[in-house]
Amino acid sequence: EEEELEELEELDMDIKGKKMCEAYRQMFAQEETKALQMDRQNRVDTIVETVVDTVVDTVADAMEKSEQDPTKNQSQEIAVISQEISQISQKISQKILHKISHQISQEISPNISPN
Repeated sequence: EEEELEELEELDMDIKGKKMCEAYRQMFAQEETKALQMDRQNRVDTIVETVVDTVVDTVADAMEKSEQDPTKNQSQEIAVISQEISQISQKISQKILHKISHQISQEISPNISPN
C-alpha cells in the first residue's frame, strides 16, 4: 500500500511538473509574441517618421522656393505642395503594397501546401 501511495505521489508530481512546464512554455510564447509585436510596431513607427520627415522636407523646400520668387502666387504654391504630398503618399502606398505582395509570393506562398 505504501508503494502504491509513493507511485501515486510520483505520478502526481510528474503531472504537476508537466503542468508547470506547459505554463512556462505558454508564458515564454506570450512574451515572444509581445516582443515580435513591439519590434514590428517600432519598424512601422520608423517608417512613418521617415515618411513624415520626407514630406516635411518637401514642403519646406517648396515654401523656400516660393519665398525666393515673389512673383509666385502663395495659394498656387500651396496647391502645388498639396499635390506633391499626395503624389509622395501614393508612391509610398504603391511601393509598400508591391513589396508586400512580392514578399508574400516569395516567402509565404511556397510554404503553403496544396492540401
